[in-house]
Amino acid sequence: MRSTNNKRVKISGKRNGKQSPHKRSSKILLFLKGAALILSLIIFILGIAFAVNLSAHNLNVNDIEVSGNYHLSKEDVIRNLNINRGTNLLTLELNVVEARLRSNPWIKDVSLRKQMPDTLMIKIKEAAPKALLYQNSSTFLVEEEGNMLEEVMNEGTAFLPVIRSDSAEKNKKEIKEAIQLIDALDKKGILSSRESVEIRLNSYGPDMVVDGAVIKVGYGNYMEKLARWEELEPEVSKLGPTSYIDLRFRDRVIVKPLQPAETAETAEAKAVKASAAAQTGKPSESVKTATLEGIATVAKPAETAKTIKPAEPPKTTATVKPVQTAKKTKPAKKSKKAKRSKKAKK
Repeated sequence: MRSTNNKRVKISGKRNGKQSPHKRSSKILLFLKGAALILSLIIFILGIAFAVNLSAHNLNVNDIEVSGNYHLSKEDVIRNLNINRGTNLLTLELNVVEARLRSNPWIKDVSLRKQMPDTLMIKIKEAAPKALLYQNSSTFLVEEEGNMLEEVMNEGTAFLPVIRSDSAEKNKKEIKEAIQLIDALDKKGILSSRESVEIRLNSYGPDMVVDGAVIKVGYGNYMEKLARWEELEPEVSKLGPTSYIDLRFRDRVIVKPLQPAETAETAEAKAVKASAAAQTGKPSESVKTATLEGIATVAKPAETAKTIKPAEPPKTTATVKPVQTAKKTKPAKKSKKAKRSKKAKK
């Protein structure tokens, strides 16, 4: 019995060491299927590449769709693209085209998209003009970042605030400050309620001329400064015509009244000055005050306007001689006849 079992074990071991014909055929079939799949995939890819290469000449840009343009025409945008005829849509570099479009100051933002087989889609956002810049005998439209959009060649422009520059080399920063002041004026409703508004660029900051009134504003805090000006405007108007109003100081508003069209010093003030110079060798403090032009100062918004008037000149001047007192006269001597008549009466 034991020997029989051992033989059986040996026989079964030999059978396990060999592969059956069925398993071998299954592996061969699986290998052939994989090879066929890979080969078909390669053929498919090569076919697509061949088709693309064959039809590449038919994928040229034939149509350009432009949206979002109001000031610029479609032709203006296409001119900025600088795309030659026959340009292939697949090989077109959108980042290069976008950079060309952004070089136009009117185009603030842009997005591009290819639409097969032959269309380029362009969507732009235009810059909005905020003011007219008068500079170097020319007029330009400017946008909120201080960039010049284009030169205005006619006078048919819609109402816009005016920025005036006497220098030909004002930078974008100063123009941008003026735009920020214009935005504050717009939020306060001053632009719509006044007949004319003009901003002037200066080294100490922008000035504004509102309906002929010159107002020195300076840099920054535009909403706060305009609020103070609006609150004090009724009091300032009581002072009459003004040469300028100064808002550059936090705790006060300085108003300079308009002076008549004459010399700064009157003849009387000159006489006072000459008298003081003759006596002391330099003009006195009262003379300096007298020769200064009047300045009205509003100390705080809660206080009423105060006017500092020029000091009156001294009454005595070098040109007026003091009146000499008359000498005492001796009584006249009586004549001899008068003495004799007096003795006769006695």
